[in-house]
Amino acid sequence: MSDISVQDWSEEGITILELQPSHVIEEGQFLEYAGLILEGTVRMYRICGSGREVTLYRVNGEEC
Repeated sequence: MSDISVQDWSEEGITILELQPSHVIEEGQFLEYAGLILEGTVRMYRICGSGREVTLYRVNGEEC
């Protein structure tokens, strides 16, 4: 797990968001936050005109 303490998480300016599985961010959507993945996997992909999914990248929690 992380070396970040509970007090570190409560610093001003830090917002904790728990995203639900299959959270969708649309192409071109402005992102207000940077992500820190503690557990689970994030797969960024786009859908081509033919309907085929193309994975752009995948990040696993706690991956360096």
